[in-house]
Amino acid sequence: MDNPFYERGTIKTRDGFFGRRTELARTFDQLRVMQSVSVVGERRIGKSSFLYHLALTGAERLGKGYTCRYLDMQGVTSGREFFEQAVEQLGGSGDTHRDLARAIAGKKVVLCLDEFENTADSADFGADFFNVLRSLAQTGKLALVVATQTPLPELSHRSTVRTSPFYNIFVPLPLESFTEDEAREMLAALSARGGRPFDNDEIEWAIKVAGTHPWRLQVLACHLFAAKGRGAPDQDEVERRYREETQPLERPPRRPPECEEPDVRPRGSNLPPENGEPADRRQRLSPVVAILTAVTAFSFFFFASLSNVYGIYLALALAAITLGLTVYAFWPASGGGS
Repeated sequence: MDNPFYERGTIKTRDGFFGRRTELARTFDQLRVMQSVSVVGERRIGKSSFLYHLALTGAERLGKGYTCRYLDMQGVTSGREFFEQAVEQLGGSGDTHRDLARAIAGKKVVLCLDEFENTADSADFGADFFNVLRSLAQTGKLALVVATQTPLPELSHRSTVRTSPFYNIFVPLPLESFTEDEAREMLAALSARGGRPFDNDEIEWAIKVAGTHPWRLQVLACHLFAAKGRGAPDQDEVERRYREETQPLERPPRRPPECEEPDVRPRGSNLPPENGEPADRRQRLSPVVAILTAVTAFSFFFFASLSNVYGIYLALALAAITLGLTVYAFWPASGGGS
């Protein structure tokens, strides 16, 4: 018996898609007047499935005269390639914005563009691309639904988007976790469809452990469904398997190596790593120590050659000051107590 919770990627069937009634209603309300929408949500929250479902059901929901298409921008490497694929989706040919303009003429076209952040990461999508797309989206013949992890105005290091008025044409739509009712509906329907329906206690336990995040809930339900096929499920074992699969993705990102201070302690040393303060102190005081050392050496030999006792005393005082600054600059940071 196939596990109905095995799917981890984009949901591409009507009966496999659950929830999102509020988000779908809001999006279709905007698309009826050809208003573009920016879908924003964290990784694995279901953005791709949401966009695919929009394209799959859009013509039916919006009514006669609307054409809805899905395009994954992850495989599109340039503006020319985008126009070529978009025009092809609409039954035409060509690879320029003029070809797309001809393809949408006399129609109401909705393009659902998944992984749209990839366009802002690439130098092959310049300001001209975004300006042309914005112009086409303001004709009333084309509406865009784009999916990103980051809100369009906040995309980092992507000047072509940030300096272009392109993102101003979008209404933002946050995509978050399921409601608890949506989570219960998915768990009950899919488990029943697979022939091993979850009881209420199992459904509530699954939500307690995984929350209502669609992907995490799907992972837990997959292991729970498989365990039910072997008899009474061991919840501890199910949860262990769930943690093994999801924890690598839930862990906070490791600090980039270039941000880490190298550990320069001798091998086997029990001293704590030095913090940034001594290093900064050395950097500030090293030139001062070098100058004082040179002045001290010059003064000592100069006054000694003249047999000037007071001059020698002055040179010794400078030597003492130099020694004190050297100790202060290079003395290691004090470690914390154990």
